[in-house]
Amino acid sequence: MSLHVIRSSRRHRRRIGQNAVPYSGKILGYGPIAYWIMGEAEGGAAIDQINSPAQDGTYTGVTLGQAGVGDGNTCPLFDGANDYLGLPNLAINKDEGTLVVWHKTASGTPIGSGYVWRYYLDSSNYFYLLIETVDRFLFRRLGNGTTVDVRYAGLAGTTIWMSVAITWSVSGNAQNVYVNGVPETQVAGLAAWNGGNSIVHCVGAFNNTPTGPINGYLAHMALFNSVLTPAQITDLATV
Repeated sequence: MSLHVIRSSRRHRRRIGQNAVPYSGKILGYGPIAYWIMGEAEGGAAIDQINSPAQDGTYTGVTLGQAGVGDGNTCPLFDGANDYLGLPNLAINKDEGTLVVWHKTASGTPIGSGYVWRYYLDSSNYFYLLIETVDRFLFRRLGNGTTVDVRYAGLAGTTIWMSVAITWSVSGNAQNVYVNGVPETQVAGLAAWNGGNSIVHCVGAFNNTPTGPINGYLAHMALFNSVLTPAQITDLATV
């Protein structure tokens, strides 16, 4: 979708706001299959910029309208108790893909652990991005029972927005984590996904109960059915 289309579409102006076009346009320019800005000031829906309403999410308990990443949009606060964003069970590319999201802790020291994102089919096939203890991101991918973990240890005391990107490639045998556009860790050993789409797809918690909720802010979550390049990820780390 071109920036011209975004600017000329009344629907997109209503969703993302004039001030958010430059950063949102960068994400849209790289062809995500789903993109939730999470900049809604009110209401219960997280509007997907690619295929709304079919891919819209549903907020439960979150406090909308909080200060965002600096692009003119607000964001939701997840309170670490009973907040989450339920998403539809999308047909993502489980073997070649990218997740991008902005995150900020609410206190600087995450309380216990909490799930930023979880896409679950069964006990042998799932993804999640977890705040693990007080200082680490953990991204885990299970494909056909094979677990591959990649970690970033640098969260303790951090109260600023962080751009987090995860890439996974079975063909390239590599799983990467980038923080603020900088490649932090790469691991190998990936196996192909075995099965269909998720039966649980959740942001801010482990599930819709919810268990494992996070205490923090999230914004600009996008999923891609391709592995973004380091240059593209660096570009998306600035608003």
